[in-house]
Amino acid sequence: MTKTPLNDQLLGSLIKKNLVEAPSTDFDDNLMRCIEKEAAKGTSQTKNMKISMLFFVLGTGFGLLVSHLLPMLGETVAGMNTRTIVLGFQVVYIILILTQLENIINFFSRMKA
Repeated sequence: MTKTPLNDQLLGSLIKKNLVEAPSTDFDDNLMRCIEKEAAKGTSQTKNMKISMLFFVLGTGFGLLVSHLLPMLGETVAGMNTRTIVLGFQVVYIILILTQLENIINFFSRMKA
């Protein structure tokens, strides 16, 4: 292939088309800021998961305690049979657990990770 001004111009135009623009001068700073934001979000999510676990355990414990201690108060409480009240607590608890089962499983699997 002989060197001609047309071939040189063609080669020059092809090289100009293939040039990659350099990222902005503060690209590294922007990238580090994004990484720091993601790390902070992960830390806050871990904190929120621990608080959620605490309240789940406290709520479950309180529900079991009420279900156990309520029949010891007597035959009726506020004009209602204690067995009916305990059954109501248990039905609500089971319905909540069953409707939220997938979320609970995901929550516990994320706590392990």
